[in-house]
Amino acid sequence: MLRDIIEGVLTAQPDIELIRATPPPRARSRSAEKEPEVVIALADERGRVTGAIAPLYRWPRARLLTVQTNGRESVLYELQTHATSLGELSPEQLVHAIRGASRPAMTDRTSGGQKARSH
Repeated sequence: MLRDIIEGVLTAQPDIELIRATPPPRARSRSAEKEPEVVIALADERGRVTGAIAPLYRWPRARLLTVQTNGRESVLYELQTHATSLGELSPEQLVHAIRGASRPAMTDRTSGGQKARSH
């Protein structure tokens, strides 16, 4: 029922095109597929969506809007690129940066402290 309400609201908007869900393309190329700007998924009462991350991998530039089936809560997700400038690196610094990127919480051997980890 909530799906029907959402579809009715969206199809009434002249600037929004509703694309119905389709299984991932196998025979056809992804370039022929229309990429959505927003993907809407219904969530349970706890906000969980089965396979919620899959649309973000399929369409990395799209945002994922989840709506709880009770209609009380909605959450907007998006993948964001994060860049950290490392400047000029010596060979040792390069190795250290690679180790830090692959193991974000590893101990910094030079200072004996714990590396910070951002989410």
